[in-house]
Amino acid sequence: MNAKGQQKLRDKGKSQALPSTAEQGAGAEESFRLLVSDITDYAIFMLDPSGAVVSWNEGARRMTGHRAEEILCQNISRLYPSEDNMEGGLPNRLQKALAEGRVEEEGWWIRKDGTQFWAETVITALRDATGRLRGFATVARDITHRKLAQEQLRVSAMSSDRKLTKLRSIYNQAPVGLAYVNAELCYGIVNERMAEMERRSIAEIVGHTVREVTSHADELEAACRKVLETGEPVLNLELHDTPPDHPAGERWRMASFHPIRDPDICGVNIVVRDITERKLSQEEARVSRERLLLTIESAGVGTWTWDVARDEHSWDERCKAAYGIPTDRTPSYLDFRNAIHPEDRVKTHQAVSLALTEHKDYDIEHRVVWRDGSVHWLHARGRAIYDEAGKPIQMAGVVMDITDIKQTREELDRERLLLRTLLDRLPDYIYVKDTERRFVAANTATARIMGAASPEDLLGKKDEDFYPEQQSAEYRTDEEQVLRTGQPLLNKDEPHTDRNGNVRTVMTTKVPLKDWYGKTIGLVGISRDISERKEAEEKLHYQLLVTQAITHQSNDTIFILDEHGRATSANPQAEKVFGYTADEFKGQILHNLIHHHHANGREFPEASCPLARVSSHGRAVRGIETVFFRKDGSAVPVVCSCWPLEVNGKRVGAVFHAVDITERKRAEDRLRALTTAIESAANAILIADRHGNIEWVNDAFTRLTGYSSDEVIGQNPRVLKSGHQDSVFYEQLWKTVQSGHPWHGTLVNKRKDGSLYTEEMTITPVCVGGGDITHFIAIKEDVTGRENL
Repeated sequence: MNAKGQQKLRDKGKSQALPSTAEQGAGAEESFRLLVSDITDYAIFMLDPSGAVVSWNEGARRMTGHRAEEILCQNISRLYPSEDNMEGGLPNRLQKALAEGRVEEEGWWIRKDGTQFWAETVITALRDATGRLRGFATVARDITHRKLAQEQLRVSAMSSDRKLTKLRSIYNQAPVGLAYVNAELCYGIVNERMAEMERRSIAEIVGHTVREVTSHADELEAACRKVLETGEPVLNLELHDTPPDHPAGERWRMASFHPIRDPDICGVNIVVRDITERKLSQEEARVSRERLLLTIESAGVGTWTWDVARDEHSWDERCKAAYGIPTDRTPSYLDFRNAIHPEDRVKTHQAVSLALTEHKDYDIEHRVVWRDGSVHWLHARGRAIYDEAGKPIQMAGVVMDITDIKQTREELDRERLLLRTLLDRLPDYIYVKDTERRFVAANTATARIMGAASPEDLLGKKDEDFYPEQQSAEYRTDEEQVLRTGQPLLNKDEPHTDRNGNVRTVMTTKVPLKDWYGKTIGLVGISRDISERKEAEEKLHYQLLVTQAITHQSNDTIFILDEHGRATSANPQAEKVFGYTADEFKGQILHNLIHHHHANGREFPEASCPLARVSSHGRAVRGIETVFFRKDGSAVPVVCSCWPLEVNGKRVGAVFHAVDITERKRAEDRLRALTTAIESAANAILIADRHGNIEWVNDAFTRLTGYSSDEVIGQNPRVLKSGHQDSVFYEQLWKTVQSGHPWHGTLVNKRKDGSLYTEEMTITPVCVGGGDITHFIAIKEDVTGRENL
């Protein structure tokens, strides 16, 4: 490097080490690190006023062998030979830099392993805006090979013996591989480091040709011949080895070839550095970059950079896709701004401005509008980079399409709101407690009966905070058992004192709440006020008398059973349906009389019949569809219910209710036949909801379009659009059917495989009870062949 280049490098190192404005304060060290951390050919570091190291770059580590944690806060004198320190060399250098602003020198430095190398050093004093000394910036470069080459030229004028002795002394002190090759490409002088690299002794190398010694004979011979022929050096030739029996594995070396004149070119000086560590670091960095890119790609994240000064943008394809910008287009800030949803442009612009002017991270969620009009949500993050004056020069960041996440969040919010609204509208008392029996959720009814202003006022509290000790103790016993055993407490009747001191009777169910791993993390309680029901039960006897009068007028079959399940009365409809007289029913076990077999003729034991057990077990059974038998043996399909009768807590019998569903069964059979006919119809048929989304299609639809029912259910029929009809055509069609009128016409649609076909279609709106439209039925007939005639 010439003097001008060295001066430029020193000035660069100086500017990197010392920010131009004191306002940057604590940011100076970070700016210095970012600027110089990746420089490997120069050692660039800072000293405090006493000479202690306060920063250390990668070039310094490679040059000296000291890692940052080994040298930081240590005095720089560690890098100089002891005799240099004893002579006061280092303090004198710092004093000179302090007095003159900078000092340049060449001299020996010591590596961590004790070897010495010749370094070219520039030390610059650093002062703040007030002139106070802040420290020293140091830029150093290993020039051992250049110094040795100079020394070779110098000693070439000495006597042969003296020259050879001196040259060998220099060679053997060098930490790099050195060798002298004569014009016949034979080794004349070789140092120990070079012999070590070639895995031979010095005696095995000296006197032999390049081709006899090295495995890179072709490359080294070519480089040496070029130097001998042109007189120009050959620099930085990389050599790669993979010794099969070498424990270190792969090795990389870098060789430089310099001419030796006496006075004409008489040989070549070869300097070889082991760069394996650097190569491995580069490979590690490459792998890290690839991993980072793979992580970004796997996460679906787009990356972008913005040169603020030149307004030049660099976006990857994922970033462009996120903003709906064609991949072959180079975006600008205007493209970015125009892609933002109009309602989000102001906040997005403000976020960019804050990132540029106030050093704040750019982190925002906003909407974008693609060219097709669709709206998408993006999460963008970035950070600005500033020059020494604090002026923003670049921004870089990432962007991710979070449309699906947003939609999921909105759907969850809607579901939570719906669930919350539903719970708050229920009259039942619903709540959730943790394992310490503290409320973590409750509905409005629970808060109201406990005397709290809102459900939120219950959170973190216990029953003891609201109820008398005796009542809360009973609740505590039940809940601790549920939490301990994991078994639910079902339908327990218990007293409950409301906020006005009124004692109510509630029926309570408490079940354990478990996480994904089956661990109990709390409980859910549901209580219902059954005070009125209790009062009603006391009046049951009177109501039974009234009911008996009413049942005689009912079109349904009604029986009254005693506590043993025997019929005590039957209404006239029961006589009409089953052919028995009221006297024939009395005293009979109803199951044995009319429910003795299943519909398939198999015998139905009384012990297995839930209806027969109502009287004995006291649990109501409702809505059971089964078959009863008339006196003549014919079957009657019925839907029946049976519930116990209690007076003052004592079970006195049951009510048996049955509805003859013969006509309903016939209607279901007709409906089933109709459905079968529609499904097997030759014409394609689809049914859509009032928004036009498909709910059902028959097999003919699949044959016509190629779409299976799973592929189209939930979709809009526009999936069949071919583009032959314009938007006006569909607007008129939709307007017609929404008005409640059928639409009939012919149109060209597209099958799943892309082929076109002509269909004749009739769309009929369906209204329930003459009210609003609930569905649309479309019947399609393929008339492609007819249209082609």
